[in-house]
This record gives sequence, structure tokens and C-alpha cells, in this order.
Amino acid sequence: MIKLSRIGRFGLMCVAASVLSSMQGAYAQSQSFFWEPEDPPYEGYPQIGTGVAVSGRTAAVGAPYYDFYANPDAPSPLWEGLVNVYTTDAERTRWTLLTVLHADDASPENRAFGKAIATQGRRLVIATNATLRIYERRHGNYELLDTVVLSDATISESAPIQFKKDVLAISVLDNAGGESVRVFRIDQSGKATLVASLSPPGIYNLGGISLDTDAGTLAVGLMSGSGPPSRVYLYQPRGGTWKRTEIAFAPGSAAPGFGASVALRGNRLVVGSPGENLELQENSFRWGGAVYVYHRANHCWVRVQRLAANDPAQPSYGLVGFGSEIVTNGRYFWITAPSAHDQNASEVQHGPASLYRWNAGHLEFVAFGGDSMPQGGIDMSSRYVIEGDIYGSIHQLEGAHIVDLSTVVPADTEVVDEADSGSPED
Repeated sequence: MIKLSRIGRFGLMCVAASVLSSMQGAYAQSQSFFWEPEDPPYEGYPQIGTGVAVSGRTAAVGAPYYDFYANPDAPSPLWEGLVNVYTTDAERTRWTLLTVLHADDASPENRAFGKAIATQGRRLVIATNATLRIYERRHGNYELLDTVVLSDATISESAPIQFKKDVLAISVLDNAGGESVRVFRIDQSGKATLVASLSPPGIYNLGGISLDTDAGTLAVGLMSGSGPPSRVYLYQPRGGTWKRTEIAFAPGSAAPGFGASVALRGNRLVVGSPGENLELQENSFRWGGAVYVYHRANHCWVRVQRLAANDPAQPSYGLVGFGSEIVTNGRYFWITAPSAHDQNASEVQHGPASLYRWNAGHLEFVAFGGDSMPQGGIDMSSRYVIEGDIYGSIHQLEGAHIVDLSTVVPADTEVVDEADSGSPED
């Protein structure tokens, strides 16, 4: 494991030296990054893993509440929050710290640097309280290309964020009230232009967002507080902005939390409903949550499968919060259930994550994370899973973990993906 030492008065270079000195020798393909406070339990606790992103052989891990003071007795920090960028070798057996990024100052809009992160190729987007910073890796270093200041909105911890091709989408909290999804186009020089602010009508809370791999379709989950059932809106670029083109409806009002998470890839749409069928018995959860699988055929989305935590015939039986987060690389879908059914309902809980594979128009179960793997909220990109240990609504951020999917999928179970089609549920 890699420990991030507190920077303190010795400055930024000490953390790099400390981390690099701890990396002598080879490491397995899976890697953990965590923080160990100097004065436990919470002194200087930076919430490492609130923002995480991985692309290819590069991983970015944020610690947005780390305060850097040039003088320990100074009344205010020089900046707040940092992002460590790691790279791995061609065999993916060893992770090395490449650089440490942080904001220029501790102004209110620049605080909490690293609270949400997205990356693609050589580009890296880092969110603060009210800015988006766009970097590009050049000659081994990251150069700041553009800074977008959100004068009318703020960004929450672990805000849903997606970056595909030249499109960046992020969920924000509007200063006037409510939530919206901001969509930006990022040109070849790295400059970002706002092309849409998507504020769906009605009484909804925004849930997950997911951009298709070609950045041609954006799925936005809408959780209903009252009134019409929850749903997923799908948007596409039209005439310089983005317009709603389709809707995937919840199966009914008995699906609370539908849209809390979404994962979109081509004709495949998977939606989480983590509050469904929640059952509490003697202050312990028995089960809760469901996941709905849709396939697009004849210009509409058809539900083809329901995975449920209250169905004894399914591997998801007995999980709690099942469907809280869903991420995919197109072939595999990683679904979290952050609450454990056998723990007290008032405690921070550690539930398993489940790996599913798309096959013949449906999701088939592959494996649970198990005791040897990180649990809870995660983000996935390509081959790796990176996780920030977010359990329920309580940010007990103990670290970030990169997991090689080849360690999860049994070698004798791998199959070729069959036809990308699905049949409606009976």
C-alpha cells in the first residue's frame, strides 16, 4: 500500500519524496492508496478518494480537503486540496507517483481541489468548489490549458462527471436552487465552451449521468421526490446544444431511487434503484435495491431484465443499496451495494460490489468483490476499477484502490459476447 504523508511545513516536494521512497520493489497489479493522519482520528484528514479517475496506465487520486500551510501558524492555507497522478509500467505491475497538482490559491472557488476528477487519454479535468481545470500531459508534466469558473453553481463531493472524446458533462448545484448537468465541448487546444445546461422540468433530484463512448448520447437519471415516476432522460447534440431525444421510464412508483446510477453503452442501458424494497428488521437491513436492464430496439428502450436484492433466486439476494453506483467499460458492469445487511442500520457499512458481464442481451453474474477486494462506491474505466470508499451518504474515505479485472474474472468463465440484443421481460 502507498501512504500519503502529511505535507506540513516541509512543502510539496516532501510528499512526493515520501511516496516514492515507499515504492521500492514490485507491486501486484491491484494497488491501494490511502491516508494515515499524523494525529488520529481526523486531524488533517483529507478525504482521499473523493475524486478518482483512471485511463489506460494513468490514475489520478484526489484529496480535496488537504490544507497546505507554508507556515503552520499561518491563519489560512496557501491552497486546499491536491491530486496525485500515478503511472504504471507496461506490464501493469508497479504504480509510481508522476506529479502532484493543486490550485493556485485557497480562494473559495478554488478550495476542495480534486473533489471530482475525469480523465481521457492525455487530458485531465479536476473540479474544485466552483471551477473546472483542464490539464494535458506534455513531456512528462501536466500543463494547465483552461480554467472554467462556474459563477452560478458549485460542485459537490464526488459529483457525477463524464469525459468522452471532446465532451465533458458534470452535475452541479445551481446557486438559484436545484441541480443541472453542464455540458462542455473541449477543443484541440484544451479550451472549454459551455454548450448546454440541462435542467429537467418537474420535481426531481439528479442521479447518475453517463456518456456513451462516442459522446453522442448522454443519459441523466432523474429521481422523483413526488409527482411523476422517476426516469432517465437521454440527450443528443442538436444545433449547437443538446436536446432530449428519448425517455426510459421507471417501472412504477415502487422504484424509489430509480436513476441514482446509470450506465450507457450503445444499445445497453443499466439503471440502479437502490432504495427499492428496502426492508429493515430489528434495526438491521435485510435487503434493498434493484437494477433494471434496458435494450434499445425499434427506436425505443425496452426493459429486458430486473436484478433484485429481495429475490432469493438471484446472486444479489440480501444486498442493501444494490445499484447505488453502476459503471461499465461496455463489456463488464460493476454494481455496488454499499450497505451490509448484517450490520446495524446506524453504522457506516461496508457492502460488496458485484461484477456482471453482458451476454446475449442480458447481464450475467460473474463474481463478488470478496474480502480481498475493496468495497463500496467505485468508478471504472477500461481495465481498472478505482474506488473511493463512499458508504451511503457518509464519506468515510479511507483510500482509493485500483483493481485489475483479470483478478476478478475466473479464467475458465470468460466467454465471447453474444449478439447485442435483448428480449422484453415476460
